[in-house]
Amino acid sequence: MAKSCWFYLTAYKPLPIENIDCLSVLDYVNLHDDFVKQKRVEGLSQRTLQDYKKHMDYFKKWLEEEQRLLGGRWLDKVLFQEYSAHMIPHGYAPNTINIRIRTFKTYLNWLRSEGYMTEDLASKVKYVKVPKDAIKPLSSKEIKRMLNLVLKGHRQISR
Repeated sequence: MAKSCWFYLTAYKPLPIENIDCLSVLDYVNLHDDFVKQKRVEGLSQRTLQDYKKHMDYFKKWLEEEQRLLGGRWLDKVLFQEYSAHMIPHGYAPNTINIRIRTFKTYLNWLRSEGYMTEDLASKVKYVKVPKDAIKPLSSKEIKRMLNLVLKGHRQISR
């Protein structure tokens, strides 16, 4: 379903206008520097700011490779789902994918708070499922063996 959005551009940046419920992918990318500048003023750590930039660079590279910046595509949750789906077969761990999604959600919330969009897109962008760690507990025999080694003064415990 195509969205019909009208907004005015000043120096290639959209002005906050009431009732804008969508943003182009190109505007999303271009406004990121303003977001990082504001977060720097708010006192976020250098590491966090670098991660914001790095994650956007990865996203832009993917957009360029997939030619998703062309054709005036509007920002929507499907774009983030496609990006997440792209990372899975490339060997990214679910936690890594979720860290990137978290930075995008933070940025989307900023765009909304600054009036660049009214839609709460951040709440629609979902994290990928992270498998629970299956830590196998020690057996009674292994516990007894370990305690015996400690009691005997051995320094190395082998399993």
